[in-house]
Amino acid sequence: MAEAHARSRDYAKTVEVLQGIRADAPQWLPNQRYARDIFSRVIERRRTLTPEMRDLANALGSPRDLERQPSLSAENWSTTR
Repeated sequence: MAEAHARSRDYAKTVEVLQGIRADAPQWLPNQRYARDIFSRVIERRRTLTPEMRDLANALGSPRDLERQPSLSAENWSTTR
């Protein structure tokens, strides 16, 4: 579902689906490359990230993708994943 929402550019729904997956399987989600790829496409199209998106980014463990986000520099990246 997250992929379908991302393709239709409904990024709020994409994040909502990924957050739901995280709530149901918090240990599983960070190991899913496909989820990181979907989320990376969402954040590439945003100028800034919401607090919820930052939280999800921390859960997914995708600092490489977030380096392009001006509001999330390497100094701000959480090391507790």
